[in-house]
Order: sequence, then structure tokens, then C-alpha cells
Amino acid sequence: MLEQFPEFARDAIAAIPLISTLPEPQQTEFHVAFASSMSVIWKNMIGVSGLGLLSVLLLEEKPMNRSTDDTYGLHDPKEKKNINVEAGVEPQPTNFSGKDQTAA
Repeated sequence: MLEQFPEFARDAIAAIPLISTLPEPQQTEFHVAFASSMSVIWKNMIGVSGLGLLSVLLLEEKPMNRSTDDTYGLHDPKEKKNINVEAGVEPQPTNFSGKDQTAA
């Protein structure tokens, strides 16, 4: 079949519309070849998914911290600096309500 369409040898997608123009024995051969290639892909993906599932089942469960303390997220717990105060920036109140608090 490849000798009939040498210009499509590199671009198989461009040959899809021409499949219906092939004579019946070649159409059937094409469909069988396509189905068997998809079967190989599906079997490989099922194997990879199974390995992924097994690896997840073998993982050890670790509890996550649900609380924080004063040193949470600090690089050096001994050195507690307020960056805003050092830069001369006054801390602003946080507005979660969506209303403008400056026009009071």
C-alpha cells in the first residue's frame, strides 16, 4: 500500500481521506492493521497504569501538619525581622469585605 502513496509515507494523516477510495481487500487490511496497532497501545497503557497504581499502594502515608507556630515559614527562626517596618512601609489593614474603607 505504501508504494501506491509514496508522497504520504511521512504524513499518514493526509492519507485518511483516501482510505475509502481503496479497493475492498486493502480497506480491510488497513482496518485490521489500525485495530491491532491500537490494541498494542492500549495494552501498554494498561500496563503503565497498573504499575502506577501499584506504586501508589506501596507509598507510606505521612500526616500533614494542620497547625503552624511563630517560626513557620521562617528561614532562620532566631532572626525575626519585620520587613515592612525596616523598609519604612506602614502595614495596611486587610479588607476582605470588598467595601472601600478609606471613604468612611
